[in-house]
Amino acid sequence: MNKIIQIVTILLLISLSSIQIACASNKCVFDKDYYTKEYYSDKKEPNHITWNNKNKTAKILTSNGELTSIKHWSCDHIGLHAVMLIGPYSDDNFSQIQKYFLSLAAISLEEPEYKAVMNQLKTEPISLKKDSEIFNIKNDEYTEFYLKYTVANESLVVEIKFYKS
Repeated sequence: MNKIIQIVTILLLISLSSIQIACASNKCVFDKDYYTKEYYSDKKEPNHITWNNKNKTAKILTSNGELTSIKHWSCDHIGLHAVMLIGPYSDDNFSQIQKYFLSLAAISLEEPEYKAVMNQLKTEPISLKKDSEIFNIKNDEYTEFYLKYTVANESLVVEIKFYKS
């Protein structure tokens, strides 16, 4: 049964992180080779990292046991979609959601984006109210920048996404 749960969890992370982004030219505005396995190895949280350089994706098992999937894209546009699966997650842990957003931000974001998330959480604390909710990060630099959580059975999925062209 545990093997089935592991397989389902991995499939969930893969489906959540599958983003198709195409670059139209070989002359990129943004550095398409900036993110590497070493970028994540320098962070405190990751315990195990699997890096796919072709797809610019990282699959990370944190030191606390959370599964994380991060997809980067850059060329004419730059973006990131990071997803963390926390489980089992019970109602009495709902006050911990900000901790998970900050943990995911610390793993996946550069300092300016991390500070934007941290400032947003300080000024507008998040608490779980629904099965799913999106919180936009106030930032003029990005076309899209948000935090999202989804409660699924006994698990919690937290996401961070940003995009700019």
